[in-house]
Amino acid sequence: MPLFEEVLSQQPYPCFKLVSVPALLQSRLKKGMLCLYNIDRHLFEFPTVGQFDHAEKLFSHLDFVGYYSIAEFKDLVFAEQLPVSCPSCKGPAKDAGMIYRFKDVRITYKEPNKMRMDVATDGAKGTFIINGSIQIVSVPKLGLKTRRDFGASPGKRKSLMDVGLISEFYLSYTTARYMRDGSIDGVPVALFQMTYKDKDEDYSHHIVYVDPKTKVVRKRESYSQEGKLQAIYYFNDVKEIRPGVWFPTTIEARTADNKVAGITSYREIRVNTDVSEDRFKL
Repeated sequence: MPLFEEVLSQQPYPCFKLVSVPALLQSRLKKGMLCLYNIDRHLFEFPTVGQFDHAEKLFSHLDFVGYYSIAEFKDLVFAEQLPVSCPSCKGPAKDAGMIYRFKDVRITYKEPNKMRMDVATDGAKGTFIINGSIQIVSVPKLGLKTRRDFGASPGKRKSLMDVGLISEFYLSYTTARYMRDGSIDGVPVALFQMTYKDKDEDYSHHIVYVDPKTKVVRKRESYSQEGKLQAIYYFNDVKEIRPGVWFPTTIEARTADNKVAGITSYREIRVNTDVSEDRFKL
């Protein structure tokens, strides 16, 4: 069991299991319950039960389970991304974008919040860049070049969440509420509701199912500003791409009525290759 001070110095939202119940809380808590420690608010959060302060006293009754975000992450490169053959696909989910229209997609991601996507199909090439809150899209053959600023809409930014990972940077502008534990295809997961800290600008949210062993999001439900389910994503075929770093190599997108919208596979995945900042300029 790590020291309390060590937990405070690590990633947001470490998870614990209650191994014994303090006498004063026996009417509210049960042995075996899971909870999160909210580092910002200095509280332990139990789903359906509530929040508890005096964290130092409760800490001695808990067993450390792990963190749900990946550590020491700098950058991620997909050498190639190919849509998988899917005869039953009904077209991309509403927020899956144009990605399923392209035969060759190469992605580079760098913390914090930088992404470059180079795409090609039928002789046309295009570049999609996110750098902070700025989005640039360029397709020369179509005479298209746009620049937009999503600074006030955090839900429209691209992040590692799109490929099934939760980074420390993502947690810096979101709030996680632990809901319960469950399973996906027999794999134990924890369910979290992810909302944005600046709710004045973005009321959308996600329900994510995270495998604590691999730190991979196995399923994500995306909800609109009005709270309506927009799309469901399954992150499958999880592989260890380097010691201690796991990654889903197949992503299946489904519509709100649970119809398959698209299936994409990833390969030649590399992490922490010191990607140049120049990759995110156009």
